[in-house]
Amino acid sequence: MSRASPRPGFSKSAAATVLTALAVAAVLLSGWLLLRACGIEVFGRRLAWCGPAPGGGGGRIAVLVDELRGLERQARTATSCPPVALAPEPMPVEEAPPAEPTPAVDEPTPPDAPAVGDSLDLTPDFDLSSLEGCWQSDTSKLWITTPAGQEITRQTITFCFDPGGTSGRRITDREDGHRCDDAPLATRFQDGILHFDYPGVTCGGGLGGMAPGRVVCRAATDGSSSAICDLVDIIDGADEPETTRILGERFRKVNDR
Repeated sequence: MSRASPRPGFSKSAAATVLTALAVAAVLLSGWLLLRACGIEVFGRRLAWCGPAPGGGGGRIAVLVDELRGLERQARTATSCPPVALAPEPMPVEEAPPAEPTPAVDEPTPPDAPAVGDSLDLTPDFDLSSLEGCWQSDTSKLWITTPAGQEITRQTITFCFDPGGTSGRRITDREDGHRCDDAPLATRFQDGILHFDYPGVTCGGGLGGMAPGRVVCRAATDGSSSAICDLVDIIDGADEPETTRILGERFRKVNDR
């Protein structure tokens, strides 16, 4: 029976060599890692240093830091904000005292229009407009006579005035049935005297016509304002004789024609 030969072992010197080699390897690995990280200095010389991180992140951070510092400097040197202008407070509104009522002005009351039957009056405030309507004299029924003085028939003379009283017509109504044309009237009021003139007109019945004439009215001298009127015919361009004139007539308002 054979015997196994004994296994050869490591000597102590060999083990020490192995351990030394491992220690050197560990030192070299640590140095390499340090160089890859931030570098080390050996005898005052940098053997390696940290480079910028991939992608440039370190550079961006530096830019942001610079901007932040710039903003801080601006904040320190900035002037204070200008004061905000405030709107002035509204002034108290003083209420105006109530207006005093305007005193009523008494307007002059126009005279009432004359009614039928009223007399024609020349008052201080007489106005031609008060003539509007128709008027007859107290002795309006007059005889129509020939130039020789022969009485032919009676006539009724009516004077009718338009609104305003500046114009109108003379109406002659004959009892014999014959008719005379209406004569236009022209009126005026001057120096307290009322005038209305009319031309001659043509009449039927073989009389030829009626002579032109005028009516002149003045206020009565008895203290009243009643108009006293004279009727004057004009014969061949001249006033008829006073002996044939109709004097001192008063006119009254009659129904319109």
